[in-house]
Amino acid sequence: MKIRINKNLQKRVSFDPTKESITMTISKMCDLISQDKIVLPIFQTGLRWTEKKVIELLNFQMTGFAPVAPISMCKLDFGFDEDKTQNATLGKQVRLLERTALPNIKGEVYSLTDGQQRTTTNYKCYIGHEDFRNIVLDLAKGKFISLDKTSTLNSNQIPAIIIYNKDFSVYNDFLQKNPDMLEPRVANYINIIRNKFMGYSYTVNFADSLSETEQLKWFEILNNAGSKIPLTEMNLSRLKTKDVDYYKEFIEPFMSIIESNGYGNFFPTQATRTTYPLSALNPGYDFLFSTETNKNKAPIPSDAAKEKKLTTLEADQLHQLFNITLQALQNVMNFIDAENIKLSGRMEHITFALGFFVYHGTSMSHEKKEFLKKWINTTNFVNVSNSSKRKIYQNLISAF
Repeated sequence: MKIRINKNLQKRVSFDPTKESITMTISKMCDLISQDKIVLPIFQTGLRWTEKKVIELLNFQMTGFAPVAPISMCKLDFGFDEDKTQNATLGKQVRLLERTALPNIKGEVYSLTDGQQRTTTNYKCYIGHEDFRNIVLDLAKGKFISLDKTSTLNSNQIPAIIIYNKDFSVYNDFLQKNPDMLEPRVANYINIIRNKFMGYSYTVNFADSLSETEQLKWFEILNNAGSKIPLTEMNLSRLKTKDVDYYKEFIEPFMSIIESNGYGNFFPTQATRTTYPLSALNPGYDFLFSTETNKNKAPIPSDAAKEKKLTTLEADQLHQLFNITLQALQNVMNFIDAENIKLSGRMEHITFALGFFVYHGTSMSHEKKEFLKKWINTTNFVNVSNSSKRKIYQNLISAF
């Protein structure tokens, strides 16, 4: 019997995508970002690197014993004829950092499928972004370090956003104001470090003209096998195909409210900076979209709102859910401040009280306010099981 070979298989195996790889310097990548020629697909996840991870990358690029892992991009040609059908097929793109929409892209762009954290780290140094103002190169220690907010630069230190700044005059002005660094031996050493960064080359793997569906599939494969983006974040990234940016519209304002009120240290791990906000959506989801409250669910990380369930909501429903949750969170902050409550360091006090505000609103009687105040001051979450936390939450929201 004659063996039959699938025609699509024949076509695919004749194409070797590894031949599409090139090397690109950091300075070249950063210039392309500034020109909106390197962009992000709308489904990309948010920035999640800690300062520690940023410093690790800068140090490895400066003194590492091997190249940093490749970056993956998709070449997309939007043409110049405003072909809306073609543009819709290629998918929506946004700017790095700001994540603002780019509705009128012309010509070819490179859509960053994998490597956003590394690329953004280098770009922030290149443009002198304030996020990195506390990261400095300590020449005596031979590495980048983080200064606390009360520390001042010493004569051995130069900020990352200065030594790696695209504007040579910014770099040069700093040296002129710090004459110890103009000593020929030191100046030469610093110049070598700056030039190494600008000329540091990444291998860039390209795919060509993938549809939005194909881009998303590639993104999922790369990030499941590469930087290990949690499955939760992978699923939430799909919301962006509905023009809903979960990170920009919910996570960032949620964290801003928490941190501006001095509770940023209430997150025990980096992962809980995603799971606690996600779990905080539970009360609003039940209140808005469930016929009855789920008694086996509370605003705790183990019960974080099922991201796949969120993806079934329409854009206006998601915005409604985000708004009611963020407003309830702000109400909690206002209540804590007005009642002069001292929290014990547990996020549960905040997320459970958030649920109370979702169900009871802001026009609370004196009795409800006294009840909530007593609850926050007397409820202990140390060494409490998740099942017990669920009971505590149900008792709280059903107290009236």
